[in-house]
Amino acid sequence: GLSRTTTPYGGTFAFQAPNQYLVGDGGTFTLPSACCGPISLSTGAGLVPLLSNPGGTSVVIDGAKAGGATVADLDILGSQVGILATGNLTGLPSAAYPLGQPTLVQNVTISGNGTAASQRGVSIENATGAIDFRDTAIENMTNVGFAVTKGSADISYQGSIKSNVAENGGVATPIIQIKETTGGTISLASGAAPAGSTVPNAISDIGGDGIVIQQNAAGTTIGIDNVTLKSNVKTAIAVLNDNSTTTITAGTGAGIVKDTNGAAIAVEGGGNPTFAYTGPITNSRPNAGATTSYLLNVSDTLGGSVTLTSPAGTPFADSGDGIRINNAASDVTITGAGANIASSGAQGILIDNGSSGTFLFRNVTITKAASEGVLINQAPGTSSFENLNIALTDTGATGFRADTAGNINANFTNTISTASTTAPAVKIEDSGPIAMTFTTITSGLPNATGKALQFLGTTTGGFSVSSAFTVGGLPGTKANNVDNAAGITLGGLLGP
Repeated sequence: GLSRTTTPYGGTFAFQAPNQYLVGDGGTFTLPSACCGPISLSTGAGLVPLLSNPGGTSVVIDGAKAGGATVADLDILGSQVGILATGNLTGLPSAAYPLGQPTLVQNVTISGNGTAASQRGVSIENATGAIDFRDTAIENMTNVGFAVTKGSADISYQGSIKSNVAENGGVATPIIQIKETTGGTISLASGAAPAGSTVPNAISDIGGDGIVIQQNAAGTTIGIDNVTLKSNVKTAIAVLNDNSTTTITAGTGAGIVKDTNGAAIAVEGGGNPTFAYTGPITNSRPNAGATTSYLLNVSDTLGGSVTLTSPAGTPFADSGDGIRINNAASDVTITGAGANIASSGAQGILIDNGSSGTFLFRNVTITKAASEGVLINQAPGTSSFENLNIALTDTGATGFRADTAGNINANFTNTISTASTTAPAVKIEDSGPIAMTFTTITSGLPNATGKALQFLGTTTGGFSVSSAFTVGGLPGTKANNVDNAAGITLGGLLGP
């Protein structure tokens, strides 16, 4: 054991045998026993020991010789790496763990020192076996808060991982980075902390690089909960060339609040990820400078799925550039309370460049877009909309446009209103089959000659309007206001 001293303990503490303990005085750690109940390893009260190694790692757990280690009741400040764990982290059987004792980190706080020096909280590298963190807090690192690289370890983390660029020396870095793993289950701050815990479960990154999930194998399962990501540089959550199953939830956190360039959530690269996010998202462009800030960007994927679920009564709010799906084979679903999109860019929803997945949008409202509320362009996948509401006052905007698209479905209560006197409300060309039903369509085109609905080229399928079709302030007619050169089936108010 270690006691608190005036000067921090420097250098590196490295375990030399399985199931060893590094426990500080002043804590509450107890050792399970087979005969006599828990045994306290603390010899007194007071502050726990302080470790600091700015030039290296404070605690090394090398599973090749020291799996099943226990690190408890310590503070680590300003170290290049707080805790480094490698190799097989499961040790020998013990009274509490007859199949092998996992490595345990308990009641440990790892903090940056407020400078821009390279500092990482926890680094788990090429590890197997199991490691558990309990009542652990990581704060204000400059070179990743919690990093997992390669290996297939099972990792359970109960506690908090937090960073704020206003407090960490001004360095933007990922709060969590998980990359190149080959398997294992990683659970970080999941659910509520157990009764008696001293550190609530929380993941919080303000102004950093958010969460990065990259190049993990299909056998890796990742769960991250209680998330707050604000003003992140480029992306709040980036899933890059990945094949893992990843679930991220806001839980008791604030979710994503983003006002920077990039995307709130980006799923990119040649992988087949299964990714799901549940929680609030508020996304906008930066106040000054460039350029694009997507609510969601899915691009260049080979398959898999991306599902975003907004909480009941709290649709995603976007005043950035909406949703972009580009050259994506992943299935994409927006569900829950849906999304309110007032795009600062050309489209509210853009699906293009060969995207071949299955795309479902529930409860989406689009109130601003310079060119199209929805544009599906050169995308053979199937796109479905449920309760889509498009209301555009932009002078040159088409409500819904598709060109060389695959199947398009619109079900339940869908509406389109466009103010443009030159652009149609709906234009669909060389696409389908389509099966689209709208309750109302309103167009600003002149009633006498304006073709508010245009079905062109090789488009097939059917389109209907059930309650109201208004063009130029007057009831629209099939003769004056519909160009059905494709010969699709028209129903409802548009029927024979």
